[in-house]
Amino acid sequence: MIKLETLSDVALIALIADRDQLAFNLIMQRHLAVVLNFCQRYLKKEAEDIAQETFIKLWNNTPNWEDKGFTIKAWLLRVSYHLCIDELRKNNPSYLVDEAEGVLHMIDNTTEQLLSSRVELQLQMQALNQLPERQRSAILLCACNGLNVSVN
Repeated sequence: MIKLETLSDVALIALIADRDQLAFNLIMQRHLAVVLNFCQRYLKKEAEDIAQETFIKLWNNTPNWEDKGFTIKAWLLRVSYHLCIDELRKNNPSYLVDEAEGVLHMIDNTTEQLLSSRVELQLQMQALNQLPERQRSAILLCACNGLNVSVN
């Protein structure tokens, strides 16, 4: 018997699409604090309501879920962002969303940035492995331990 706790978010979403409440509870346990903290950056009083609405949208949308390369966390943050902005506009129509749009842009690019960072790290490791041992050690000492290597 597979324990739900060991399943990935994507696997849990498939179970939630079949209306598995335990899988939904586990997704909430994993991500509620992050979503709530995110909402509290924009709203104080309504943050809990927005977080709850975000998870309701997850529950309602999982039967039509399509994996588009975003993590569940990124999807939840994007939904909560839009709900927060809607709430802010409703309460204060003159609210400027430039800063919030920057946050949305950051969320959208998270997956791309992670992949780019991973590729860059792999290229750096390949380049390091091609160096002679002495040079590789000197670079690693500098990078990892903050040591200065002086050339005489």
